[in-house]
Amino acid sequence: MGNGKSFYMAIVLACMFCALCSPRVYSEPTAAELVQAARASENWLHDIDSLHIRIKSTSTKTQEGLAARRAELRQQHPNGPLEADRFPELKPTTIALLEYAIDESRVRLLNDRHGSQRDLKIWDGKQLMFHEAAFYEGKQQYTLDRTPHGYFQDMLASNTSWPRAQPHAFWWDEKDIDEYLSFYGRAEDATRTGRCDYRGVDCHVLDVKPKGIPGLVIVQTYPGCKTCQRRQYGLIGEARGLAGQSYRWYVGVKDRRLYGLKWLSNNKPRVEYWVSDYKEIKPGCWLPMTQGCDAFVTDTSGRPYVDVHTDLKVVDVRVNESLSDELFEMKLEEGVKAVDSRRGRTRTYEYKPEPPDLVGKILPEFAEIGVNVMPDQVKDRRVLVCFWDMQQRPSRHYIMSLAEKAGILDDKGVAVLCVHASSLNARTIEEWMKNSNIPFPAKTMATNPEKARYAWGVRSLPWLILTDREHNVEANGFSLTELDERI
Repeated sequence: MGNGKSFYMAIVLACMFCALCSPRVYSEPTAAELVQAARASENWLHDIDSLHIRIKSTSTKTQEGLAARRAELRQQHPNGPLEADRFPELKPTTIALLEYAIDESRVRLLNDRHGSQRDLKIWDGKQLMFHEAAFYEGKQQYTLDRTPHGYFQDMLASNTSWPRAQPHAFWWDEKDIDEYLSFYGRAEDATRTGRCDYRGVDCHVLDVKPKGIPGLVIVQTYPGCKTCQRRQYGLIGEARGLAGQSYRWYVGVKDRRLYGLKWLSNNKPRVEYWVSDYKEIKPGCWLPMTQGCDAFVTDTSGRPYVDVHTDLKVVDVRVNESLSDELFEMKLEEGVKAVDSRRGRTRTYEYKPEPPDLVGKILPEFAEIGVNVMPDQVKDRRVLVCFWDMQQRPSRHYIMSLAEKAGILDDKGVAVLCVHASSLNARTIEEWMKNSNIPFPAKTMATNPEKARYAWGVRSLPWLILTDREHNVEANGFSLTELDERI
């Protein structure tokens, strides 16, 4: 028994010694695993109900960048003074406020570059409103549309350094993610090249080389024939600026989040993005509170240098909180140029606010628009007001159709008032109504017709307004074919 015990202890000690002396096996993550982990850390964006972020951005143009831009402007303007007030690109520093507000049906994007330009885009769930204001030029414009698609592309990454690991598609920015990955690079396209201290964070270094950039390419149908070409969708092989494109990633060793991404073209930097100070703003939702980027350009010798350096700081962020309606409201100013595509075709005009909707409100006073109506004409009767223009065929049709229904309307206690809503001689209107056997008195506006139409909510001519016996508006803007049903 004693010898057996000693033998057993000897074996145990030998095994322990071997374990201590044997080289330790440590499995490093593969490049594909690091890419997938970095991308997974961004995906909480698709699991939330709302997000509201405000970011302060400070962009500083380098001395070399300022000198290059000044030289370009001097060639274009050889005699005039080059002042920053006239040419904002000569300002050494630009401070901006970025704001993103998103919920399940609304989107808001604000880029307010203090003193130079302000861009505000809002989709309120019903229509798009886009206001561009260039203060240094004194110009502004509204863009109005019936869809948000195309106006909020890559919204979260358009002016920030996060998210950058992958393309993202949302309900307001639909895209083919698999196709866009050809540009970003797939996980299997990555290789791990080392490890370094990147801005104070221990990081794995990856090289990600996209296999192909999708786009339109020119294909020669016959060799040597320059005019025998066709355009087709494929991979841009040698497109200028994209040939030799690659990315260098810096992924945290501890948390496997993306801390830096450098966009390279033929091994020369174009843009470098970096982030830090990740904060868990909600369980599982990690957001870098400090961000920045360097934009590179090349000089005449092909040497790259930093043109603009940008620092970003998240000053406020809220997740899954109810967003106020005021965030998605925009006050449009009268007289500003508007490009309006809300009705299926694009119109350009000076903006005028939509007239108020009178439904549920008391009928305005006729005296305010210079129309004389005797109280006995409308007392205890429903009122049907027809705003019309004798110079328009649809308006004349409405008046003549109402004249055919005059007896029926009177029996139902409906008083009909026809108000001419444009500038035309009153006698001319009276003569036409008399010759057309119109039984209703001819009412013409004595005051500004355009102002009066707005006050009465008239959006087009002809325009019908129907009230109850207390003269509360029940309906407006309906067609003549709906009149019997309305009454």
